[in-house]
Amino acid sequence: MIPTCVLAQEKGKPAEIPAYVAKPEREPGYPLKQNRMIYTEKDVQVALNNIQHYVKAGNIRDGIVQEANQWLGWKDEDLRSLLTDAVVPRAFDLNPLGCPQHGDAVFKKGGTYPWIIDPREPFKVKCPVGGETYPSNDYGAYYKSGFTQKKGWDGDYTDSGWGWIAPDGERYWFVAYANHWLWKSYIEPAILNLGRAYLLTGDKRYAHKAAVMLYRLAEVYPSMDHANQSRYGYILKQQGGVYNGKIFNLIWETGFIQNIAEAYDAVWDSIDDDVALQKLYGKSGRQIRAAVEANVLEEAVDAYQEFKIQGNYGMHQAALLYVLLARQFMETGKYIHKMVDEPGVSRVQTGIRYALYNMIFRDGTPLESPGYNILTVEKLAVLGALLKRAGKDLFGETRMRMMFESPLQMVVAKKYTPDIGDSGSTLGGIVGLNSNIYQVAYENYGTSEFLNWLKFMDKTGDNSFNSYQSLFRHVIKDTLREKIALAPENTRLLAGYGMGILNNKNDNIGVSFNYGYKGTHYHWDFLNVELFANGQKMMPDLGYPDAMNEFVKEVYTWSTNTVSHSTVVVDAQEQYLNTAGNLHSFSDGTFARSMDASTLPYGQVSEYRRNVVMVDADTGRSYFVDFFRVTGGHQHDYSLHGPPGTEKAIQGKWSGIQPGTFAGPDIKPGEIYDNQKMNAPGYTGSYGSYRGSGYQHLFNVQQLKSNYSVTEFAHINDSSARLRIHVLPDKEQRVFKADAFNKPRAKDYIIKYLLVQGKSAGEQDTLKSIFTSVWEPFAAVPFISHLEKLPIRGGDARAVKISRDHFVEIVINDTGNAVKYIPALDIETDATTAVVTLGAGKKLHRVYYTNGTFLKWKNRVFRSSVVEGIISAVDVKNNTISIMPGRPVTDAAKYEQQIVHVYNTYRKTVHPVAIAEYRNGILKIKTSDDLLIGRLTADSIDNRKIYTETTLPFAALYKGATLLDAGFQPQGVITRLTEDGEIETTGKLTIRKGNDLWISNVGTGEKIIIHPMFSWVEK
Repeated sequence: MIPTCVLAQEKGKPAEIPAYVAKPEREPGYPLKQNRMIYTEKDVQVALNNIQHYVKAGNIRDGIVQEANQWLGWKDEDLRSLLTDAVVPRAFDLNPLGCPQHGDAVFKKGGTYPWIIDPREPFKVKCPVGGETYPSNDYGAYYKSGFTQKKGWDGDYTDSGWGWIAPDGERYWFVAYANHWLWKSYIEPAILNLGRAYLLTGDKRYAHKAAVMLYRLAEVYPSMDHANQSRYGYILKQQGGVYNGKIFNLIWETGFIQNIAEAYDAVWDSIDDDVALQKLYGKSGRQIRAAVEANVLEEAVDAYQEFKIQGNYGMHQAALLYVLLARQFMETGKYIHKMVDEPGVSRVQTGIRYALYNMIFRDGTPLESPGYNILTVEKLAVLGALLKRAGKDLFGETRMRMMFESPLQMVVAKKYTPDIGDSGSTLGGIVGLNSNIYQVAYENYGTSEFLNWLKFMDKTGDNSFNSYQSLFRHVIKDTLREKIALAPENTRLLAGYGMGILNNKNDNIGVSFNYGYKGTHYHWDFLNVELFANGQKMMPDLGYPDAMNEFVKEVYTWSTNTVSHSTVVVDAQEQYLNTAGNLHSFSDGTFARSMDASTLPYGQVSEYRRNVVMVDADTGRSYFVDFFRVTGGHQHDYSLHGPPGTEKAIQGKWSGIQPGTFAGPDIKPGEIYDNQKMNAPGYTGSYGSYRGSGYQHLFNVQQLKSNYSVTEFAHINDSSARLRIHVLPDKEQRVFKADAFNKPRAKDYIIKYLLVQGKSAGEQDTLKSIFTSVWEPFAAVPFISHLEKLPIRGGDARAVKISRDHFVEIVINDTGNAVKYIPALDIETDATTAVVTLGAGKKLHRVYYTNGTFLKWKNRVFRSSVVEGIISAVDVKNNTISIMPGRPVTDAAKYEQQIVHVYNTYRKTVHPVAIAEYRNGILKIKTSDDLLIGRLTADSIDNRKIYTETTLPFAALYKGATLLDAGFQPQGVITRLTEDGEIETTGKLTIRKGNDLWISNVGTGEKIIIHPMFSWVEK
């Protein structure tokens, strides 16, 4: 039973069209360019040599020429008219509902931007489902007549440019959508490919056609104003907001102007000799060049300063550098200094040397979702290569190299990047398979790590050439064997980003666990997990939403909402607090590994903590035990789901399908039942502030009528890739299952959800829940035969007994180090996490525990010791910490790959240990990640207070961190940091106004503790 969902609507009143303001033509403010700068003559010779000697390089040239050739057949006048005036609106989305006749079926058929555009019919869109075209009137004739001739305006779907309003009030932006995608899908690539074809062939026919379009662009570009000439600008104006840009929104404009700058830099030298071009426009070559350089390139620099060209970090910086190089004589040195070495006036315009520490976590991961982070990596690779020519070497920065390494560190099971936030898809894949990035990284670092990554992509030797940019690099010599598989990774922790990856030794089964503070493009999914096994995502994050704008309600009511993820919803509302998580333990044993983390994403909770334990059955099979604890609020809903594919109940008796949705029997799918304002007829506002449950997207609801359930999933891509989710509810908890679409608009897949619900007895009672489940991935044949909870004494412990093959495992969880005892098996421990394996005849076979000092089984006792001490010295340049331990340390190397906990009065933090040595009473630890976590300028100083105008996106993490001067000498511990940049410290400041300062994650005098991890297997 698949329902028809209530989708987001875009109600329209008669358009209050913003007044069109034409900007006058501008004159050049600087001498005209004299040289090609982006790809110099030397670069071009490298490319031509590669094309001559390598087949793949020649294929790239041929593909560009083929794309450019389609424009040679166009008349100059037609090409010129293709670039519309600024008065014609633009819209990247036509309507959230889809098609007037076929509804949201267009998204299923054609994706997020489904409509078909033809440059020969520039103001028409074709429906991908029915093939009909819109609008019914001839907007082209209207436009060409100066907006006087109205042909066909008595039709059913007349669009004046500002949309057709349907009888129900919906506004459909046919003309604006067609115009936007004409620019994006045809005009922009046409100019770029024509410029590239000329550079690689020397054929001036390509340069001529590019120049025809570039001069026309110079005529229309200054007056382009996205905020007043677009659908999105129009909608935001109705809400009292603004969305800047030029032709496109400010983010997409970065790529557009970068491509235009590259094309002009390629063809500028042909313009003075192009008689036909000069005749077409009645201008001399110099006048044409002056017009482009002033009205496109200089205009773009002004737009950059006005925040009309601004994307994710690195996007607008790369665009600006391309524009400056193409313009050549426009105070390039001044802008480069600001781009690299100044703190900047906002987060997005932070200087790169500051951004490396203020916008990239200490493990090298940028602050966004993986899919957006790779854009930052890509753009900084481009910038680094170009800036190196100008004498600015960013590759010497430690954090720069770590940034290149971060996508590699995130790969799970050698096939997937966790889809945290706005990233990836339900089926998943690897983020970072970009040879342009890693050719730059390999050229500058020369390490086998980056070479192996290129080999994994099969992008060395002749295959080095797979993009236009690669033509201008020297071939990556094939020093290794042919295309390789990724080597297995160890269980690893990205402690800055706040993500752990648990995996078996073969690295083909793993789970990612996300607990950290979030930057941008995140979802409300604290303590979310994804499970990877059998070559598939078996408990997948659903990935990037249907759309990415605040007027598509499904984005906020489902895709970014807590319930769509594998975590716990409190009080039927989305998580709403973005706080730094706390990692309690993280360890990897020979056969088991564990991660225990907490956070407080709700104001009403005092505990929100998850412990995932991974246990290997053998080298190719593993399972997971999940303990999720929540205290506070009155309702807790533990949400899990399997992959797209098939699902069946193996154990457990279920009710029939209930009416309505998980929100209630009378609530329709998609209906916003928990926000009256947003659910009101005619609502046209943003959905970005929705904080409801999202339960209206869960349909086909059934309730478990027995005490225990096993649900089996088979993956849609491989029916032998299976997962069993064993739910072990407490007696007061209710269990449900329900269906949901991964994307409510596109409806790619139906996902089966399991929900375990706890409710308090009364409104005055605080609810405490412990949710327990076991996740069993397998290939065709399951291996767990029985599960049960075991009675356990002491602490707040839980114990689960898992029977499999000829073995029995006991998995223990607690939040503290109280002694716990299982009478039935005579097991005793003070560890927060433990696994005991018994073989035939209940003979002890394996022992693992973490965050404890002993485990006793009958008369056998296994012991380990805690390391505690005080930090005596910190070397932030080399990421080393010197510790005076409370007692001598034996075999310090055993603490490598463990984590060190550091704490003071104000905070707790952790670092992964790379190297540990004990000499002369000092334990010296080298961390795997960076100790520096911020950089700023002191704009004013008052006693123990500093005021800084430097934007600090990680400010919420800095309380308790150590402030350092430019020479890395301590200036005290940060005790307070306000939103307006006021910093208070414990120390006496010895710095001056204008000094650079650093922030260290650890400081001398702080306490450390290394919790032991013990692992033993019977020989």
